Formats: sequence, structure tokens, C-alpha cells
Amino acid sequence: MSRTSVIPTPILQRGHHRHPRNGACLMEFAATLPGGPWADNPVHVQPALTALARRVNDHTSDDGRPALLPWAAWLVGTAGEHDLDGALAVRATALRHADPALAALAWPATARATRRLIRLAVATVAGSLHPDEALRALLADAVNATRSTAGLEPVVVDSAGYREWPTTQPIRVELRIPDGSESAFYFCTALPGGWPRALAEAWSARADELRRRTA
Repeated sequence: MSRTSVIPTPILQRGHHRHPRNGACLMEFAATLPGGPWADNPVHVQPALTALARRVNDHTSDDGRPALLPWAAWLVGTAGEHDLDGALAVRATALRHADPALAALAWPATARATRRLIRLAVATVAGSLHPDEALRALLADAVNATRSTAGLEPVVVDSAGYREWPTTQPIRVELRIPDGSESAFYFCTALPGGWPRALAEAWSARADELRRRTA
């Protein structure tokens, strides 16, 4: 059983949202690109990269956050066989961006330490002279570091004109109730059409890349 509607979703917003009508953060929007359950930790994104992207989203200003939107495309499909290498790549990126005194410490190679390093790196970058640009650079470095572990070329996102981009995007929302289950969930799919060119080009390139990888 399912019920479907199209919701004009405010993007990008800070924090977690229970429903698309309330807004979407970077990770929630990334979850909708291939279509999937509404979540800020989609299964197709490398977990350490998810943790970093959520913090970058939340520490970026409201004015600067739309410029992150095209990166949603390059987050999709980063989970998988290279998860451990990807986590190490994100960890190394966080170390490079963290306060040098903290980066010089001996950090254990654990998921908990990686999450703490991510928090410290984002806090350091957010305190810089131009925090929005620096936070985008941190996210770009982390994405490209994970791509390197999979043997992929680095990508560059052109967010020029982001201040003029639409502040809402249509998302198809299906309330799904599996047969024989009392648990319901929202299956959400972003609908292209009014996307800024940077997002459309990024998603087209990433979708082609993913198709080639699975062919």
C-alpha cells in the first residue's frame, strides 16, 4: 500500500527533518536523487563522508548553503566495497583541515576517533576568515579523497550564481506501508526540471559514472 504526493521542499536547510515539507539538508536531498527512504544517513553514502557532509551543511550559513547542492550528486554511491578505504580517506582529510596542534596528536584508527576528528576539522574551518568557502573546500577534498580510493578522477563543482537558485525543489513522496507490516516509511525521489544547471550536470555525470561501474 502506498500514497503519493509531490512536495515543494525547502532546500538546503540546517539539521534533520522529519518530512520533506519541513525542508531538506544536504544528506536528505542526496538520499532522494536515486530515490530512497527519507533519511539523513542514506545507505548509499560512505558513513564517514555522511558525518562530514552533515556537519558542513549545518555549519554553513543560510546564504552560503545552496552552493553545496551540486555536491549531493557526488555523495551518491560512495558506500560499498571501498568503505574502509573511504573512511580512512575522510579521516586523513579531516586531519589536514583540523587545528595543527590537534592533528599532531596520536589518534586511534577507530570510527569514534574519526567522528571526533571530523567535528574538530569542521569547527576549525568554520572559524576561518571565509568559512562558507572553506567548508565547501573541505567537503570537496573529502569527496575527492574517497573517489581516489575507488580509482576515480577528482571532480570540481561550479556553484557560480548559487544565490539565484530556487529555494525549493519538488520531491515525490510515497508513504509506503509494506504488506503485513505496521511500519510505514517515506520513499522520496527528487524530480528534475527546475534544478540549477550545476546540479543537473553533476547528477548526469555521476549517474553515468554509476551506470558504467555496475555494467
